[in-house]
Amino acid sequence: MKKLLFPKAFVLTVFLILYSCSAEEEPTPPQSVVTPEPEPVPTPAPEQYTLTISTGEGGTVSTEGGTYDEGMEVTVTATSAEGYEFTGWTGSDSIQNSLSLTVSGDLTLVANFSPEPVSSEDKFELYYPLEVKEVSRTEIENIYSTSAAKMNSRNAEILTIVYPIGDFISDGGDWDAGFSTFETILGADAISEIRSKLTEWFTTNTDIPDAFLSEVVEEYMVYVEGGADLSSHFGVTESARLVMIGAPTSMGVIDFKKVIIHELYHAFQQDLESDSCRDLEEANPDSNSKWLIEGAAEFFAQTHAEELGFTGTGRSALLETALGDYNELVSEGAESPASLGPNATTAAAAIYLMVLKGYVQESVIFDGSLFYDCARENEYGSSNSNLQFIKDNWFKINSDNGTYTFQSEIVN
Repeated sequence: MKKLLFPKAFVLTVFLILYSCSAEEEPTPPQSVVTPEPEPVPTPAPEQYTLTISTGEGGTVSTEGGTYDEGMEVTVTATSAEGYEFTGWTGSDSIQNSLSLTVSGDLTLVANFSPEPVSSEDKFELYYPLEVKEVSRTEIENIYSTSAAKMNSRNAEILTIVYPIGDFISDGGDWDAGFSTFETILGADAISEIRSKLTEWFTTNTDIPDAFLSEVVEEYMVYVEGGADLSSHFGVTESARLVMIGAPTSMGVIDFKKVIIHELYHAFQQDLESDSCRDLEEANPDSNSKWLIEGAAEFFAQTHAEELGFTGTGRSALLETALGDYNELVSEGAESPASLGPNATTAAAAIYLMVLKGYVQESVIFDGSLFYDCARENEYGSSNSNLQFIKDNWFKINSDNGTYTFQSEIVN
């Protein structure tokens, strides 16, 4: 019985060991690992910058700017007004009127404009039937175009009629103005053409009723037909100016050219026909307007003539003539030889002294802007104490080897 029990016990033991080993080697299933989603990183708010956009006189801009995020694209366009042109930006080197910007910081821009340049034909018409002193039509047009190019702006249509007259006949004539009578040398055809040109110009540039047009034209034709030695600017309206020059044979060629510059400058003086400015002038018995108007025109004529190479012109020549006029009045026993009035040369000397003393900028004379807003009455009226100094001292002129200057004690 014992022999039979042993094998059974052995087999059971072996089975338990094998089962135990098999149970230990069975693989353990892997544990599941869950990785948490990362929290989203917040996007930083963009930097913001201010774009300030403005414009000078003569145009507009498409936007005045504002506050923009860094990196934004902004387009700004400058548009010029009629009679002006875009000249560039303050705050940018671009010369294009449309500007694309990527915002990267605060920025201030100013759109700049300037009046359109005036050509020799723009707002100017010349009637020149016969040459005077062998001065060609082209030379007169060049005098005009170089003078006009100096002006800050222009708003008047200008008709200039230049014609020769002959020898002196008598003082005065069939007119109220103080012109003398000279021989009329224009033929009937040329006189008729002037009448036609005046009629056409008045019709185009004024509102004179047809019923009165012929009468108005004849007011000017009396000078042409009567041989008046006029060198005059007629301010017909604020926007229509007539220049008429009858040049006698006795007039020198340089004087002839200088007279053209002088009278054209009057046509550039914009406020001469301003009703409000004229009212101020007429209401002030001590007005300085007359000598300021004439003096500025002659100062411009003398200095520009010198620039054009005309001999015997310029500042020294101006002072020489002014001193001669003053000394002549003294020798004649004039009560107030230093009084300033319509004498263009003495008034120009006074203007020159104003420039040297810093009472007026030379630039506003040269570009005509002194006569835009009635500064002659508002800024340089009778209450301006500096002008009394000018009136008391403009004639104190020295000559040194043919060069004329103001005495040093009145300039310094």
